[in-house]
Amino acid sequence: MKKRGAVYARQSSGSDDYSESVAVQITNSLRLANSMQIEVVDVLSDLNISGKTYPAGWEKLAASDSAFCRWAAAGNNNRQFRSGLGKVMQMLPDIDYIIVDDITRLYRPLSRSFLESAVNE
Repeated sequence: MKKRGAVYARQSSGSDDYSESVAVQITNSLRLANSMQIEVVDVLSDLNISGKTYPAGWEKLAASDSAFCRWAAAGNNNRQFRSGLGKVMQMLPDIDYIIVDDITRLYRPLSRSFLESAVNE
């Protein structure tokens, strides 16, 4: 059976409509998937949002994460949840891989936050 994966790209600043960085990330990820013979079933991205934010659908976990709540309350972001990453997480029962250009596209460390360990699980 062929391996299946979803490509995910994110950039933290810039336009909500287009990002050359995201286009490069997607190209690199598709190239990697092809070289590893992974069927890409979807390509998702989040534009202009921090890697310290949670995937959409993880609102309860985010609300219980005091480090994230302090960070968000300090005005460090304009949006708190990533819809693209949320869709990727919903696909996990049906895919074998999340393909990213760099691990920092999935999350950025925030001291004492649950995000990194939750995504890695």
